[in-house]
Amino acid sequence: MDSKKQTNRLINAIGTVAESSLVFYRAAIGAGATEGEATRLLQAYIAAMSFGKGQAQTKATPQQEGTT
Repeated sequence: MDSKKQTNRLINAIGTVAESSLVFYRAAIGAGATEGEATRLLQAYIAAMSFGKGQAQTKATPQQEGTT
């Protein structure tokens, strides 16, 4: 893939993350979160979108489900 095509795909990906993040942030505020809470939630959302793919899902054991 040539450099220009890769650059365009990166720009589109960044735009997609920005747009979905704004929607998520506004939804958190609309649900009653403070600006600080919405920001923290947004950080977790972006991290999950960025780093959560490709990792195996593990099922909690009965002992783990009861602990927090």
